[in-house]
Amino acid sequence: EMVNLYRLIECTDADIATVKAEIEKHVAYTGSARGRFILDHWEAESAKFFKVFPRDYERMLECFRKVEEQGLSGDEAAMAAFEENLKDLSRVGGN
Repeated sequence: EMVNLYRLIECTDADIATVKAEIEKHVAYTGSARGRFILDHWEAESAKFFKVFPRDYERMLECFRKVEEQGLSGDEAAMAAFEENLKDLSRVGGN
């Protein structure tokens, strides 16, 4: 598998807020009845959403977090994270 799936309700508050804000914008721009229904029943409907997270991207973000914890930032952090990701054996299988 090339992606991980996470239930939106198990994601960060920021992820949940982003999805809700995008639906709110969609409703504002289009008048979508379905979007309005989702917002009006957010507690139940949000449980049906999933976050699709490419494994390569998730692994790279984790590498980036690790090098930032070591005090690197900017281009230095990006290069160190890239090099760390190259060493990751989980990449061998293409995932």
